[in-house]
Amino acid sequence: GQPARVSGAMSAMRRNRTGVQLAVVGGGALLAHLALLLTLPLWLQSGAALLLTGWLPAGLGLALLLPPTERTAIGVGERLLYIIGTGYGISVTVLLGLSYLPGPIARWMAFAAFDLLLLGLGVLYWWRTHQPQRSSSVDPITPPMTANQNRWLLVGLVTLAVVGAALRFPGLGYAEFQGDEARAMLRAAEVISGFEGSLFEHRKGPTEILLPAAPYVLIGHINEAAARLPFAIANFAALFGIFLLGWRWFGALAGWVAALLLALDGYLMAFARIVQYQSIVFLTVVLVLLLLQRLVLLARRMSADATVSAVPLASHLSLASFLLATGLLSHYEAILVLLPALLLLWQLWRSDVGLGRLVLAFVPAVVIGGFLLAIFYVPFVRYPTFGNTFEYLAYKRIGEEFAYNNLADYFMRSTLYSSTYAFGLMTLLAVLGLAIRYWRGLGRAGLFASGILIGGVLLSFASPRWLTVGNVDYTWAFYLLALGLGIVLPDSNAGGGERITWLWFGAVMVLSIFFTATPNTHVYNFYFGWALVCGLV
Repeated sequence: GQPARVSGAMSAMRRNRTGVQLAVVGGGALLAHLALLLTLPLWLQSGAALLLTGWLPAGLGLALLLPPTERTAIGVGERLLYIIGTGYGISVTVLLGLSYLPGPIARWMAFAAFDLLLLGLGVLYWWRTHQPQRSSSVDPITPPMTANQNRWLLVGLVTLAVVGAALRFPGLGYAEFQGDEARAMLRAAEVISGFEGSLFEHRKGPTEILLPAAPYVLIGHINEAAARLPFAIANFAALFGIFLLGWRWFGALAGWVAALLLALDGYLMAFARIVQYQSIVFLTVVLVLLLLQRLVLLARRMSADATVSAVPLASHLSLASFLLATGLLSHYEAILVLLPALLLLWQLWRSDVGLGRLVLAFVPAVVIGGFLLAIFYVPFVRYPTFGNTFEYLAYKRIGEEFAYNNLADYFMRSTLYSSTYAFGLMTLLAVLGLAIRYWRGLGRAGLFASGILIGGVLLSFASPRWLTVGNVDYTWAFYLLALGLGIVLPDSNAGGGERITWLWFGAVMVLSIFFTATPNTHVYNFYFGWALVCGLV
């Protein structure tokens, strides 16, 4: 009788907790409606629109996807990051569906769509918590810390939050819409007016159009600060994702250094303050790797400790797939995250989770991600102007030659967007980190390799095309060998993140600088791995 009484008490507690959670979601939805219907500052109404169209349904969706034990083990802060990232995907997907309906997107249609989504998710969540659930235990994977360490951690997080917020949120309406963001806002107005073809004439994903379209249609008008707010929040949240990822791999200090460097980076500050996709890509790719790294750590713990329950593969992979699809709906370059992601999946496979279980867990993940991408990219590819888009991407952006050398342009842009001293510091730390990796992995030969590395980097600053033989520039070969060696050498710590970090930095850098005709500001993609390398050093 005792186990039955305990089970009944746990079920009652779970139902009570569900009632409280649903009441909180309902209250949040009511406040969001009031904020959108009353006359309030537009930036505040934009935040209410994000709450209603993304974060509230994302919170319920995450609760449905993850059993209670897994949600508790993940922790509040990390869960909040997943809710923020998933919320953007939900908002874009629902607006995309509404744009396919005949005629303009009326205000009542947007309210009805998101209210019905919230209601449906709420009913499903209530029903699920009233069903018998198998108990399991998933332990937190964050290492325990002393009281003194916790105090320093709090100081670091507050510092990161203050610096990151101060450089992203104040004065978001500092200037009128310009350039690419003006084009995105014009297309948002066209989509709301019923011209869904505007989405397919855009040469990239629909996120930067549909995210500001949500507050636009719900409020009835919009300004610069309100339209830029979702991108600033995504950029700010991604800093804490980098912090967590660096902490898991190299320790809390390394994660904090990496996040602070990105908080101060000129590219990312600029992208946080415009209506463009980069901040969404930043957030989603970091969260994809964070989820996969979590699975690897749980799998290793299961192999070492027989009392640890099975690894929650399907739920984590499905969430990672949704976030990856959200990134790809923002821009194709989010696909670059597959380089470190595949290495993490390889580590997961080697952790004795079982190939059969891993394959089965991929089925719902592929279905979710595939469906999300198909609803946009299938009509996008079939649209009459796709040929022009493909030609632009294939020939103007990527190019037709075997290799390029964009070092000079890269140096100029980077020192324009960021402090020359900051750029020099990050370069110095990366070279030092690579030299240390050589010494550890190659012994005495590492000293020779380090000398060549330092000489080659210095020559690159003096003359970006220093390795030209005849009329052929081979500078790409130097960086491919130098960074490739850093990728293949074994890890020197137990976290298993060194090789992945060097792959994320090195491979994406070589692809961007030497195998892309016009990378321009797209070089920001290797800054995430680069900052983690600096944190490690």
